[in-house]
Amino acid sequence: MNKYNIYDVIIVGGGIAGLTASAYSAKKGLKTLLIEKQPKNGGLINTFEDEGFVFDAGVRAFENSGIIFPMLKQLGINIDFIKSKVSLGIEDEIVNFDSEGKIDEYGEVLAEKFPDSKQEIEEIMNEIKKIIDYMDVLYGIDNPLFIDYMKDKKYLFKTLLPWFIKYQKNMKKIKKLDVPVQEFLKNFTQNQKLIDMITQLFFKNTPTFFALSYFGSYLDYYYPRGGTYTFAKEMEKYTLENGGEILNNTEVSEIVPNEGVL
Repeated sequence: MNKYNIYDVIIVGGGIAGLTASAYSAKKGLKTLLIEKQPKNGGLINTFEDEGFVFDAGVRAFENSGIIFPMLKQLGINIDFIKSKVSLGIEDEIVNFDSEGKIDEYGEVLAEKFPDSKQEIEEIMNEIKKIIDYMDVLYGIDNPLFIDYMKDKKYLFKTLLPWFIKYQKNMKKIKKLDVPVQEFLKNFTQNQKLIDMITQLFFKNTPTFFALSYFGSYLDYYYPRGGTYTFAKEMEKYTLENGGEILNNTEVSEIVPNEGVL
């Protein structure tokens, strides 16, 4: 008999996805095993110390997006988060994104560097604001998956249903922006240096709705006190406290249908 057949759920990989899956599986009372080949879980949410300093080995912060905080609340996990500051620098000019009003400040910095494109920059900044508004609707409420809205009729009718109507309207607008951001900006300017400056943070062919809305997403980043691994450690702890098991230093070589993990 395969020794792993005693489990209802076997999760391969102890990164953020695997840890989240194991936490919810254990929460449901399923016999859960998480397998990770590394001695430590976390994957890209990992932290290490060196000479008294804390360093993050992967991601530098978490974007809430109406998911992280309500998920932790549903699980009953308390993590002390610090608002993460984001800044953009162009030569010696730095814009600290701590409010949506910083879009105008960013536009002013661009206009200083590209004085012949002031009107084009203003139009682009206005477009960025519109796209941020579209995406704000998308993430405008806590994800309903983490709320028992059928028991909370007030929330259902006062919050969720009005949001859903706005969501449907905005998704039509967002779908029209599913084009590479570099190509989209050519609708406003032919100044390739300006386009490159605005899109320098994004991979080639990043969709416009994602890239330009990021100027608003900068306001939604949070850092767990003690390092990003704090998140992984708490999810790991939750799994264990709810009857789950975690097996580190173990590599899965094969998954055989009807036989399980080998």
